[in-house]
Amino acid sequence: MSKIYADRPVSAFDTALYWIEYVGRQHGARFVKPERRQSLIQQLHLDVITVTSLMVVGILFVVHRCLFGLVALWWYNRRRSEPSVNNRECTTKQQPIETSIEQEVVKEKKVTLRKRNNNDTTLKQQQ
Repeated sequence: MSKIYADRPVSAFDTALYWIEYVGRQHGARFVKPERRQSLIQQLHLDVITVTSLMVVGILFVVHRCLFGLVALWWYNRRRSEPSVNNRECTTKQQPIETSIEQEVVKEKKVTLRKRNNNDTTLKQQQ
């Protein structure tokens, strides 16, 4: 790298001095200055910032969806590998929720049937 840098027709100092004199001779370097007719969007680089922001948001969205999908897949497989409540044998005295709810429904039906029978018998007795 040093040999490539040293293999120059003119030294770095002479090159810098040339460009400083060039700018002085030309009364400024127009190609270095920004164009005065640029719109505010171009001057503030809002177009570049917008495109870059949209790309970052898009990448983040894709990464988020991929991670969400992987977590959902893991959760689904984890839930499938566990035995369900219905297939598990109850070793404790507490009954599973499904059977206790079914028993309550049956009790309520029996109570309503008794009430109907009582009402029917009272109506027959009154007649």
